[in-house]
Amino acid sequence: MIDATSQKIIIALSKDGRCSYTKLAKKLGIKAITVAKRVEAMIKDDIIAIRAVPDPSKMGYKAMAVIALGVEVSRLDDVCDKLMDNPNITYLSTTFGKFDVVLFAEYRDFDTLYKLVREEIPNIEGTNAIETFLISDMKKRYQGPSNIDSLSDKPVLIDEIDEELINELRTDGRGSFTVLANKVGVSPATVSRRVASLIRKNVIQITVVANPTKLGHHVVAFLGLRVKSTKINEICSRLSSYPQLPLVMTLMSGYNILAVVALPNLRALLKFITNEIALIDGVFNIETLIRAEFKKRTYLGFDVEDMLRHPFVDNSEPGTK
Repeated sequence: MIDATSQKIIIALSKDGRCSYTKLAKKLGIKAITVAKRVEAMIKDDIIAIRAVPDPSKMGYKAMAVIALGVEVSRLDDVCDKLMDNPNITYLSTTFGKFDVVLFAEYRDFDTLYKLVREEIPNIEGTNAIETFLISDMKKRYQGPSNIDSLSDKPVLIDEIDEELINELRTDGRGSFTVLANKVGVSPATVSRRVASLIRKNVIQITVVANPTKLGHHVVAFLGLRVKSTKINEICSRLSSYPQLPLVMTLMSGYNILAVVALPNLRALLKFITNEIALIDGVFNIETLIRAEFKKRTYLGFDVEDMLRHPFVDNSEPGTK
């Protein structure tokens, strides 16, 4: 269980992942060393990570896909290990169900996505099957607190140094500017200025990426929906209203809609699917993939403040959320 003080720390860091421990301590009325110890403990226990979360539109990502793999069971870890270092793969997990591995990939063009799907992944020993679901529209994706000075969805011009900084901050959003400067070959002042600019322009948000399992949401699953084509937008709007669904997207192939759901247990998942999703007018078929183990969790779209303040409820009656 996360106590009230740790919850306040998590919520504060979700709004500003680089907020100093001194500032946090003053805000919460505790000692800076206490804040530091709690944050370090939560990171060590994989309750949270603090990372840069890029905005796909600002990064110029036009080719986004969910890729599902069939993998030899004995080679699962090897396959995942070979995919984890790819900065364009933002999520990676093993799953129970039709597929063994699910990953999210984001690229600026379809040529590089094609290379991943047709050249890189097939050459990983142990991969037996690949199914690619191109994302046509992201209907719901929590991006963190938005910057009111950044109102355009047009891509922002970034150079190689910016790219390197973003990739480093995707791993550790609180990384020392001095260490980052040494890695990319510029001064700490330049790093500070560039990171501030990327945040100001909404290219990235440095925020908390929570482990839903450690916050009581032990079951994370992917719901592939086949629906009546004329009702796609209406159904997406309905799905987006559920706090249990942090991600809702439309696809160009396979399923019409893919959503991610997080719930306390399998019983709650069954009830949510049968009492809620299955009763939505226009939904014909639902396929479920249950997350087995997180391998890479750069981002999964959970609103941490909502998760902490409004725990998902195991609802038994239809029509309740």
